[in-house]
Amino acid sequence: MNDIRVKGFKHTSFWREDSIGIVVLKTDSHGFLSPDALNEIMIPLTTALTDPEVKTVAITGQNNYFCTGLRIQDQDENLPQLLDTVSAFSSLIFSMEKPIVSILNGHAKDFGYELALISDYIISSDENKAGFHKDYHPILGSSCTGRRFVNISLERVKEGKNVDLVFPRENLLGDAHDFILGRSFMQLSYRRNLMLGELGNALNFEHVRFLKYFGVEKYREHSIESESIAEGE
Repeated sequence: MNDIRVKGFKHTSFWREDSIGIVVLKTDSHGFLSPDALNEIMIPLTTALTDPEVKTVAITGQNNYFCTGLRIQDQDENLPQLLDTVSAFSSLIFSMEKPIVSILNGHAKDFGYELALISDYIISSDENKAGFHKDYHPILGSSCTGRRFVNISLERVKEGKNVDLVFPRENLLGDAHDFILGRSFMQLSYRRNLMLGELGNALNFEHVRFLKYFGVEKYREHSIESESIAEGE
C-alpha cells in the first residue's frame, strides 16, 4: 500500500470499500506510531460509526508496517496527558457497536499488538511477528484483551495462538476483504462491548504501573487521580 493521503490528516488515511470502512495507520520508517495519531484515528472511527454504509471497520498499516510501537519519547514531559488520550481512544473502540477487524500487513509489536488486540478479529500475513517484548509496559488494556490468545509473547504469527487468521502476503488485503464481506462479526463485537467495564480497571492498573516505571512524581499524581476515579465508580 503506497503513501495514500487524506487532506488534513498526517498520521492516518481512510476510505470505504464496499461495506468496509478502512483506517490506515501511517507509522514512521521504523514502524512506530506518533502519539498524535491517536486523536486523528478517532475521527475516521467516529465517521465509520455514523455511516450507514459501513458495516465493518478494518484497521491496517501502510507499506510493510502495521505498528511496532508508540513513540512515547515524543511525550516524555506529559505522559499523563498521553494516557488520557489512550483512555479516550480505547473507550471509543470498546463502545463502538460495529465490528472491528485488524489486518496486519506487517509486524504488530508492543503497542501495535495492543492495537490489534482491541479489535474483534485479527487477520495477518504469514510473514509477520506479533506479540510483546518481555519488558513492554502495556497501556491499552491488553492485561484483559490479551487473554483471548494462548501466547502473547513476540513470535511468528500462528492461527489461534496470537492471531485469528493467516493469509499469504501476496494477496493479504484482497483475501481479507473477501473474508470480511463473507462473514458476520457482530457476536464478536458484543463480546468487546461487554468488556467496557473491565477495561476501565485494566487501564487504571496499567497506567499507574507505566507512570511508576517512567517517573515517580508523575506516578504519584496519576495514582491519586486513578484512585479517585475508581472510588467514583
